[in-house]
Amino acid sequence: MNRLGIVTSQDGAALRDILKVVRQRHSKVEIVLVHSAVQGLDAPAEIARGIRWLNRQNYVDLIIVGRGGGSFEDLMAFNSEEVVRAICESVIPVISAVGHEVDYCLADLAADLRAATPTQAAQLAVPDIDGLEADINNYRHRLIRAIDYKISYRSETLDRMMIKKIWTQPGVLLEERRHDVRELRQKLCQLAAERCKDKTMALSLAATALDKLSPLKVLQRGYAIASREGQIINKSEQVNIGDEINIDLYQDRLAVKVIGKETVIRWQ
Repeated sequence: MNRLGIVTSQDGAALRDILKVVRQRHSKVEIVLVHSAVQGLDAPAEIARGIRWLNRQNYVDLIIVGRGGGSFEDLMAFNSEEVVRAICESVIPVISAVGHEVDYCLADLAADLRAATPTQAAQLAVPDIDGLEADINNYRHRLIRAIDYKISYRSETLDRMMIKKIWTQPGVLLEERRHDVRELRQKLCQLAAERCKDKTMALSLAATALDKLSPLKVLQRGYAIASREGQIINKSEQVNIGDEINIDLYQDRLAVKVIGKETVIRWQ
């Protein structure tokens, strides 16, 4: 808040109290004083006129309307409809500082904020610049310490990383990795050779077993296959006497004619 408007009597105690506190809290605040009677018949019109004039100028950031304490009759101007309407219509925020802490009037209810005394109104309107600057300096120091700590922590982390072997002796580290790769390649080749040997042996055994079941092996041992018109004959009921059939030997084929049939019972 840089500009403060005050509507009060220029020779009253309220103005002296407000100016004293404002200068103590923020000496650079610009004050616009609108003199007005604060009691009597002319007071309501003058107070309302001062509030409306400040709004027309649209220069100040805040308005304080008030006076020092007094009797109920002394405060009647701040209970008038004219003053209450002017406060309600004000676009600029208004602090009502009428009387002492126990005094209430309609202006207090119409204003944006009520202050118990003019001194309190000044305290509410103007920040304590010294306190704010102290807080800012405190936050600045805390921020600097935090940044320094973060930089120091990151620097230590970087130093720890830089002394690692990958930065100081990259060649040694690469050689270790090459050695690991060579060992893994050797193990892989060994495992692959053993797996191929096992598979080759299994294939050989399977081929031997399959060869023993080959029909040619059976024929080689002296057996023969009888067939007629491409159909294998394994029962005498499949042919009749006089039928011509083929007999397949290991390397030859015979064409024969059936001249007799006989059932042979074999015990298993």
